[in-house]
Amino acid sequence: MESLFSPRVDFEDIVEYAIYNDFGDHSGIGSEELRKAAQDFAAVTQSFISQWTNGYIWHKDPFELSVVTTKDLVAPFLQGRTRHGDGVEDEWFIVSLLRELTIQFPEAVVSVRDNDGEILLIEAAEHIPPWLDPSTSQNRVFLHKGLVHIIPIPQNPAEIVLYPSGPITLNRALDLVRGSAPTEAPKNVQAAIMARLARYPQGAKENIHRARCYIPRPVAHLLHHDPQLVASAVEAFYLRDPIAMKACYKMEKFPPTNNVMVTVRMNRTHYAQLVSQKFHPPKPFRLPPISSPNFKACELGMKLACGFEMLCADRHLRSSSKHNGHRSVDTYAFEVDPEWQAFLRRLDKLSYFGKELPGSELYKQLENTAKKQYLQAKFSESEVFGENPIDKIEYILNQPLEDESNLSQEPEDNDKWMEVDPANLDRMFDEEKLKMSADDWEELNQEDLSDLDDEEKHDMEELSKMFGGFTSFVEKESGLGGVVFPHERDFEEQEDTDEEDTPLRFEEGQFLQSMMDVLGINRDDFDRITKSKASGNTTFSTAEDVLRPIERVMPSVSFDLDDSEERKTDEASEFADTPAPDAQLESYMDSMDRELSRTKLGDDFEKITSEGPSISVVNEEGEEELQKVDLDFNLVKNILESFSAQEGLPGPASSILNSMGIGLPPKRRK
Repeated sequence: MESLFSPRVDFEDIVEYAIYNDFGDHSGIGSEELRKAAQDFAAVTQSFISQWTNGYIWHKDPFELSVVTTKDLVAPFLQGRTRHGDGVEDEWFIVSLLRELTIQFPEAVVSVRDNDGEILLIEAAEHIPPWLDPSTSQNRVFLHKGLVHIIPIPQNPAEIVLYPSGPITLNRALDLVRGSAPTEAPKNVQAAIMARLARYPQGAKENIHRARCYIPRPVAHLLHHDPQLVASAVEAFYLRDPIAMKACYKMEKFPPTNNVMVTVRMNRTHYAQLVSQKFHPPKPFRLPPISSPNFKACELGMKLACGFEMLCADRHLRSSSKHNGHRSVDTYAFEVDPEWQAFLRRLDKLSYFGKELPGSELYKQLENTAKKQYLQAKFSESEVFGENPIDKIEYILNQPLEDESNLSQEPEDNDKWMEVDPANLDRMFDEEKLKMSADDWEELNQEDLSDLDDEEKHDMEELSKMFGGFTSFVEKESGLGGVVFPHERDFEEQEDTDEEDTPLRFEEGQFLQSMMDVLGINRDDFDRITKSKASGNTTFSTAEDVLRPIERVMPSVSFDLDDSEERKTDEASEFADTPAPDAQLESYMDSMDRELSRTKLGDDFEKITSEGPSISVVNEEGEEELQKVDLDFNLVKNILESFSAQEGLPGPASSILNSMGIGLPPKRRK
């Protein structure tokens, strides 16, 4: 419940991966030779995956590998760590790249984790063995030869020799995965993982979006030489604060005085973050009218330029730039380093550059990757700094501005993918639900409740009371004095108890006057009838004669009484064909619902069918069947939204709840 009223605390979403390659017999190889072999393997690995990563825009950090040596392993291994943030596509793209590596290099064994743990197990959570959980999965889940491997625990005495039952060391785990003992995960686990990776790595570039932007010439120059810089600029803009915004009031680094119209490549998450942000242009910018066809490009360019300005003004990044002794690919003197020249010759022997000629675009990218690998292997991480975007920006800005004719003028992509269709969303939810039986849903709900602590269970009980309180309230009939709230019921019940001892009195005159008022009988006519009856001159012999004055006073009411059995039969038949008042009201309400279903009034309500949440369906006559509104869900949803909007102040939600004796759980202090 606390999360309903507390802001979300963001954390860095990271995917970590390690590649363990078998370099053969280590007995006759020294540590330096093993390090060089691992360094060469890292470069070849990067060259292999460049066929998919070339031109890809990562959300935060690119896929990179560094050589790591530990005491636990005799041979070095490759390790990487990528921040992906909101770009979940990057995480699964990396998993697909690691799988391709295990196919290309059969001796390689890969492990991959993220903030939540074993990402492979999480994706296949519905199919993994019951014994497998975070406490037992360490050093047991790997990728090898394109498949998922899970080292099992012994199930019988014969398997005790093959598999360890307790904690397992990394060396032992790697030997088991590469050995003859079966460690491949069950087929349903494999199918779940492969289904998630079906569109990768080939389909990863579908995540790239091209947008037209009207940006300052230096910004276009930066993005021409390093398109990945757009990620840092969007991050700076999206996570801006009032202190960072001060840099945009002057725009000293990238003034909007010499703008150009170019096509900027970014991923879809970047584009969504730029478009969705409401941002008033700082003073240096002058945007065209909204009706202008260039407004969108100018607004995007303004946001991007502000992102670069805030990025360059970031004090933390400036404090860790190359001026503090860090080495980077742009500042290191590779041409005078003989070890770099030897490393380059080894790469040529391994066909690292393939058929690419020196000076080509792909050759430069591969060479830049090899330089990063070399620096990471030669120096400690504290001495190497290749991730600071300010260093890259300063280096590129020191070069002559790129000719405007060389800047990208690609056609922009359609952004219809940002439009969410509620019907398609409901359909996807239905498809996921159909994969699970009713028992599975019930078991899942019970597991969700079992994971709650005492305080969370108490909050759930309070919500249940809210459901019950409202349901009980709306089902009660109000009295003559109006609505009776729960806290008033005790007093009313006490009064009813006291009145039970008082004998019932019937006021004949008051009852007669009330009936006359209801039937519309005039007092003079009633007195005349009464006097005629008393004098003996009355000729009223039937009920029809008695009710005739009423028919005269109330023409809209007709009393046609007949004692014959035939008349009674006709009347019974007539009333049998007339729908009951409740059925007639229900018919009216159904017609109103169908009329309103053609409008947008009902879009704000959550709807259900007998089978659960569903989209509208079409019956046999071709008519669209109406959906029922989930009253309980809409009730609590609207009440909680109203209560949250009060921000602790008095308001309608809290007033209604308090008057009904229902109190929302207060916000707990940490």
